[in-house]
Amino acid sequence: MQSQPLRTAIFSALFLSTAILQLFAPLPSKAATFTRIIRDREPNNIQANTGTVVVDQALSISGQLSNRQDSDLYAFTVNGAAQSLVITSGNNSARLSYAVLEDTNNNGRRDFSDRVVLLTSAGNNTQRQLNIQGKTRLLFQVFGNSRNSAAAYSFRLLPQKQRRDSQVGIEIRGANVKTSESFDNRTFSGGRSARADFYVKVNLDRRRLLKTRTIKNNDFPIFNQSAFRKIPGTQGEVKFEITMMDDDFGRDDQADISPGSARTFKVRYLIATGEIVGPDNQVLGQMGAGPLGGNKISPVLRAAGNDRKRGANLFFRIIHKGS
Repeated sequence: MQSQPLRTAIFSALFLSTAILQLFAPLPSKAATFTRIIRDREPNNIQANTGTVVVDQALSISGQLSNRQDSDLYAFTVNGAAQSLVITSGNNSARLSYAVLEDTNNNGRRDFSDRVVLLTSAGNNTQRQLNIQGKTRLLFQVFGNSRNSAAAYSFRLLPQKQRRDSQVGIEIRGANVKTSESFDNRTFSGGRSARADFYVKVNLDRRRLLKTRTIKNNDFPIFNQSAFRKIPGTQGEVKFEITMMDDDFGRDDQADISPGSARTFKVRYLIATGEIVGPDNQVLGQMGAGPLGGNKISPVLRAAGNDRKRGANLFFRIIHKGS
């Protein structure tokens, strides 16, 4: 009979091998043909650094605020075919915010006649999408939230045509426990043993998307269940919350499948860039072309917890239909 560590290793290898094979698949097509760069040339707190972008052509903005600076300003022109602007923040400090403004008098300066289109925190690997139809000249301003806001920043701006409505979903593949003593490890008379009774719940944007069947007495369940939901073309990202439970008498036990303090695994899909961002704001993977035209699919991803008693691994994929 195989030992528990050996079975765990074999099970994990079967799922991870799928992810490795996908490395040899064709690379996902990028939304932008190439990227233009606006560099931070001082002083640019009043008169903006400038650039020009078109549909499906990314604009990269990066720079640094010093303690003596209150803001940096950039101006750029977008051609008339663009209907929305997707803004992705880099690994930015929480001390920073940014604003997008309509440069109404086309002078490349921030003044009272300019209309604020968006004002938000710079965040860390966050994404926002706004309607810019009919707005060809825009200002992008980065500023500190306090007097001591010295920090580097980076952003990626991607003008796009309006996307059509589509469906986003998740495929729950399988799971395994980290130790044999984690869940329901009891031996009855006659040598019969009890194992975990796992099921998985998934919320998409805080609404229930999927609850899998319960697989009884199995520390290595295979679910292979999926569910989808329609999203509007204007939506910039979707958020998944994945919870794995052990069905038990009275109160069900929650498995730890998240690297942080919370046991629920939270993941975001940034639609414009195709990036999958995990609970620690690290990019877990990139959406690629699926087997059918117009679909995108992620590599096999793993949600793994740290709890020594309730830790488990869960394997899943994100799928975008009609994208």
